[in-house]
Amino acid sequence: MMETFPIILGGVKKQTDEIHSVRFPFTGEVYAQVCQASTFDLKAAVTEAVKGFEITKKLSSGSRAQILSRLADEIHHRTDELAEVLVMEGGKTRKFAVNEVARAELTVRTSAEEAKRIYGEIIPLDWSDDTQGRTGFLQRFPLGPVVGIVPFNFPLNLACHKLAPAIAAGNSIILKPASSTPVSSLLLGEMAIAAGMPPAAISVVPCAGGRAEQLA
Repeated sequence: MMETFPIILGGVKKQTDEIHSVRFPFTGEVYAQVCQASTFDLKAAVTEAVKGFEITKKLSSGSRAQILSRLADEIHHRTDELAEVLVMEGGKTRKFAVNEVARAELTVRTSAEEAKRIYGEIIPLDWSDDTQGRTGFLQRFPLGPVVGIVPFNFPLNLACHKLAPAIAAGNSIILKPASSTPVSSLLLGEMAIAAGMPPAAISVVPCAGGRAEQLA
């Protein structure tokens, strides 16, 4: 039986009434069925992202790095499975699909390292007589939920380009994958939760591009 992939809404899988068929580009054969997020679902995803941000902004840099390291490990362990998805939904050759999975792993591992290097600054303020003996402190902090629009051409790696830096910086994220290549983003969302991402902090909401404008 062909698998039907649910959306991920605040870390919870949800079946919806609207279904989109994902087709193998070279034959038109239906590869998978993917649930589509409704207008209500998109609003709920934003609500969940705001709730999730209250959790992610309090995570230590070490915790964020560990989540991303575990995610990178899982991508590596599931290389064959993910490459097959990229072949079937994106029409890539096996070689290019495997290369994309490797690049996605590298993207996440790099973000794990950068999570530990989000430094502040100490700024001497002695550039005028009025500021002698004063020092400024600069601190970087998470800004809030991120929406990542994922293109079709590198659907796994470019999803990682959105998700991994968001996690590294302590933000929640909503991923909106391309309609033709949504399965890789849905699997990535599952893996991120399994790696320790707070469930409320991640949603993956396949839907038509026009509907996704509500996420702006």
